[in-house]
Amino acid sequence: MQISDGIRHVGDGWLEVTEERLQGLIVHEDINDVYDVEQTPFARGKFAAVRKAVHKKSGVSFAAKFLRRRRRAQCWAKDICHEIAVLMLCSDSEHIVKLHSVHETRSETALILELATGGELQAILDNVGELTESQARTCMREILRALQYLHKKCIAHLDLKPQNILLCGENVEDGLKLCDFGISRIVEEGGKICEILGTPDYVAPEVLQYDPLCLETDIWSVGVLAYVLLTGFSPFGGDTKQETFLNISQCSLTFPEELFEGVSAEAIDFIRSALRVKPCDRMSAAECLEHKWLKEPQPSRYLSDPATAEATEEEEEEEEEEESDDSDTSDNKENVACATNKPEMEPKILILSHHQATLFPDAPTTPKVSRKAPPDSPPSVKALVKKFQLDNQEVIDVSPKAETGGTPAAATGEDCSARCAVITCLACAGLSVSACRHHTSPTSRKAMSLDQRITC
Repeated sequence: MQISDGIRHVGDGWLEVTEERLQGLIVHEDINDVYDVEQTPFARGKFAAVRKAVHKKSGVSFAAKFLRRRRRAQCWAKDICHEIAVLMLCSDSEHIVKLHSVHETRSETALILELATGGELQAILDNVGELTESQARTCMREILRALQYLHKKCIAHLDLKPQNILLCGENVEDGLKLCDFGISRIVEEGGKICEILGTPDYVAPEVLQYDPLCLETDIWSVGVLAYVLLTGFSPFGGDTKQETFLNISQCSLTFPEELFEGVSAEAIDFIRSALRVKPCDRMSAAECLEHKWLKEPQPSRYLSDPATAEATEEEEEEEEEEESDDSDTSDNKENVACATNKPEMEPKILILSHHQATLFPDAPTTPKVSRKAPPDSPPSVKALVKKFQLDNQEVIDVSPKAETGGTPAAATGEDCSARCAVITCLACAGLSVSACRHHTSPTSRKAMSLDQRITC
């Protein structure tokens, strides 16, 4: 399907650039003849390295992203061509890095991109820990404007994180740009694209469950990103990827007081509204920008002389008083009429409090045990029963002493892996401990929630 001139959708969310359009973008000169390319990359990925490149004639600085065309003995030209196509489609957006040209070496393709001088947003988080709420609000507006542009073109980014958000200057107020579209996909209405894509801390539940991807998959990452910018911590981060994925699937979302002290209720409500398990329950990018936390204040109607504004306000107050007098008179007439003709039943008015209106039904309302919020309450009865069962399972005589007459492994300080072939995990229905992710060493036992200990 033709998306734009020279760019077409070839199915499963992939884009392709026609050979004629691509040749018009590729510069056949050696990249080192055109640019002074720094040898040391200022950013690096698993299969890419980004180096500063200064044009020899104009002196303009660019970011040269070198992508290997063969990875793990496979050709990745399709992926590179897809990223080029997305960047070409977004060339008129001020919130997305611009593609200047393409160079090819013997083994790599170099994308010459606009250079964002401020570096990654992650660098600020590494230096200061978290942003102020005002800075976080500014960042989220810029990111959502970029997303709104992408989603209008049915493009899902699918890898939103601070490393893929670039600063135009030293401060977040100088502007942000979105980059890295290697795993982005075209998501059309009715399409069913199921892929395991993204970064563990930011990935949405539907990705883990292998459900179809959608534009709202990005909104989940927006919620995680807002949490990270405000606190410096990941809302679902565990000690392992499995724990992180379990927290995401269960939406184990908490707002510890020590992390959210001074953060407004509107910011928390925004995070809750974005982090909903069902994609259909999440806001769109446009609705996120209209949320009370991010909606920009309207300019005042009174931009002229203050005296004129004051006079206008007095006139409006007089009009309101007259209207209230008229309404009182009409209310008295209605009351007289009602006294003569009493209704059989008075209408009831249902009033919802703010807490009820913003209730987040998709995640537990009680705090979960996590590395950021240690438990203050005693363990539940269910947890104690489970611990008792596991303890009874471990005291069964399965040590080498039963066979060789030696000292039990636990008594000699031997690592518990020696017993893994015999001890079984009740939670995993008889699987050996070596195949069970719930088992931990007695000397390094991690504090996990009940669900994390007993659920496979």
